[in-house]
Amino acid sequence: MKTNTRIILKKISISFLLLLVCRCCFAGSAGEPTIFGGWSDLTNTPYQHMGLRARLVVSEDADVSNSRTAMVYLELQNTTAAVNTMYVWYSPVNFDSTNSLRCELRDSSGKTVPSSWCGYADGPMSEARWLALPGDSILRFRCLPLGNGLTATNGELLVVAGWDCWHIPQSDTNDYYLSGTLSLSLPKAETRPWTWHGTLKLPPVKIPAKNLSGK
Repeated sequence: MKTNTRIILKKISISFLLLLVCRCCFAGSAGEPTIFGGWSDLTNTPYQHMGLRARLVVSEDADVSNSRTAMVYLELQNTTAAVNTMYVWYSPVNFDSTNSLRCELRDSSGKTVPSSWCGYADGPMSEARWLALPGDSILRFRCLPLGNGLTATNGELLVVAGWDCWHIPQSDTNDYYLSGTLSLSLPKAETRPWTWHGTLKLPPVKIPAKNLSGK
């Protein structure tokens, strides 16, 4: 009887350790979006039967002081049901204006809110790379090019989109609207088929004054 009890306790201990390991492995993974922007107009360039559209989505989190971090993600959708995979050359580093995502934040009166530089290096710089979108698929990824350690403080709302950050004080009661322009080009002398290039205008996504994370 004692032997069986030890075996059961041992199994419970092992299961608990495995649970802790899994939690560590998944820590820092992509947050589940809480706010969704509208899709851009569908663009078929350069292939008429292959359509690409994009939108901004936001994952919002808050701490006990109600400091809110709104992390912005980009979603790309290959709308065709064909078997062909669409390839997009994407760089998270916005030094090249012909291949970048640039965002703009406006308040509820339509006034542009100045951004601050939030590029920092707590990890390796992400390089330009091919993104593969199978037919009838959606790809979501964080817009932040370097690291993931940015968090709001002092009760503020921090909006992070690519290299740009917006620090909104706690006393501000405005709703905010984030829009973007996604410009995609191709590497020189690229000849692979089913590549997409062009410009997409991303409709505004509303980031309300009220905390929606439930925390």
